[in-house]
Amino acid sequence: MTKSLSIKFSEIDVCCIPEISEDTDMPSLNDGENRRDDPESTENARSKVTVKWRRRLYSFKTTVLAKPIIDDDEAQTRPDRYVKIYPHLKTAFVSFRFWKSILQHVFGGNDNALLHRLSINAREEITQELERNKQHIDSFKNSVTDVNSEVSDQVIIDHFVPFQTSFRPGQIVTIQISAQELSGILTPIPQIVILTNGIKFCLPHVQDPIKTFLRYAKSSSLPKYRNIVDYMNIWLPIVEMESTYNAVHSEESVIINELPLKFKNNQGMFELDQEFWRQT
Repeated sequence: MTKSLSIKFSEIDVCCIPEISEDTDMPSLNDGENRRDDPESTENARSKVTVKWRRRLYSFKTTVLAKPIIDDDEAQTRPDRYVKIYPHLKTAFVSFRFWKSILQHVFGGNDNALLHRLSINAREEITQELERNKQHIDSFKNSVTDVNSEVSDQVIIDHFVPFQTSFRPGQIVTIQISAQELSGILTPIPQIVILTNGIKFCLPHVQDPIKTFLRYAKSSSLPKYRNIVDYMNIWLPIVEMESTYNAVHSEESVIINELPLKFKNNQGMFELDQEFWRQT
């Protein structure tokens, strides 16, 4: 993997220093062997990084999201409790028995048996088994698949929704890839990190917000100005650059999902009524 494909935690607007802990979701099958050969490599393979955010997330269609089940009654009154997002949304955990049967059919050339095992009639049984397997995953317990500021606690109502998720070696992460010219060659680079359907991090917005949303000022300040027009022509682009940078990196920035856009020629627009703004 080249350096251009790496993503820093600072580029996805984390609110605090990531925490490293032991991972119990995906233990390695070769832990015993790896521990003898390279103990440090084994320790890194069994670690996970927990990342936390506090964001203002809204939905134009007011989608109601499921809330996690919390056993601790006292925790429901704590505004600093981070909602846990299930990190394996793109992963299906299957039992060894099921996976063994699939491999036996594949390597045994039993195409008919394989098609029958994966047929439409068997999909419901497979889906139920996958849901049962999730119950044994630690990160699935008390977790949700998405978060939204409009789904508030029964006691605390806060526009900032605190949420967290974890990353570990071998985990599947959804990323939208784009291309950028590096040393005269078009090179694939990550553009958007998709955490959930409602949480997406656009990397160019954070890496270079002025180039993405606006433009760079081309004129420097002068000791003296001939008139007000010259002063405005020089300082307005500088002020706009500063405002754009602060808006992207501000904790007060708002994310609105499912917002319909209207495009005409090369321009787009959206509309928000007063009722929506009163609610947010």
